[in-house]
Amino acid sequence: MTNIKLSFSFFLGIILLISTAVIALPHQEKTVLADQDKVASDAKSLNIPKGYSKNLQWNLLLDSVGTNGSSISWKSGKPKYISIDGKLLK
Repeated sequence: MTNIKLSFSFFLGIILLISTAVIALPHQEKTVLADQDKVASDAKSLNIPKGYSKNLQWNLLLDSVGTNGSSISWKSGKPKYISIDGKLLK
């Protein structure tokens, strides 16, 4: 019977220690962005380096979803040469 009490006490001590450690963890607040801030952040992170589009030999890899979940669509300035999804046409 003493063994059972000791084991049970040890078990409760561990549970108490774990729950205290969880409660003592620093609270980290997540920054919540407004939709327009998410879109602005995603647009700002899009980058096709200068000169990258000259002498293309491969399809472009174009993101369709931003890091904040924005839906991204593209428009080609030269639709005869490159499609809206980055595929080379000629």
